Amino acid sequence: MLVKEGTMLPQTRFLCRMLGVYCLLMGLFMATRAELAWRMITLFCQDQPLVFIVAIMVLFGGLAMVLAHNVWSGGAATIIVTILGWATLAKGVVLLFAPPEAVMNFYLHIIHTAKVMYVDGAVALVLGIYLSYAGFKNGVATRER
Repeated sequence: MLVKEGTMLPQTRFLCRMLGVYCLLMGLFMATRAELAWRMITLFCQDQPLVFIVAIMVLFGGLAMVLAHNVWSGGAATIIVTILGWATLAKGVVLLFAPPEAVMNFYLHIIHTAKVMYVDGAVALVLGIYLSYAGFKNGVATRER
């Protein structure tokens, strides 16, 4: 779908708001509670039924975002939302189909320190600020009838 630069579809505005606030909250959590976040990821990787349930929920969320918002034009916020949708879908597929050892290896050995949580937290905060600003800057969206 093509969207004129400077315009924002209602679903883009909604997803900017939702993802922006989510990124702000998760970024604050990771930045302020990095050790706890790291322990939670470690425990998560060791609980295969939980990984399966999370995979289904992430897959569902990713599919919803991609099906509702597969827009590759219209500004940076629009494209970021689309990329996040596809990344969420890909993460759901990986969590569902990857061998448990591969998921555990990725989280526990590649992302191997709580220090990474601070970097991830900072990235999430910046992304959250940008998406929240983009989604809320023009006030409340009204529906056309």
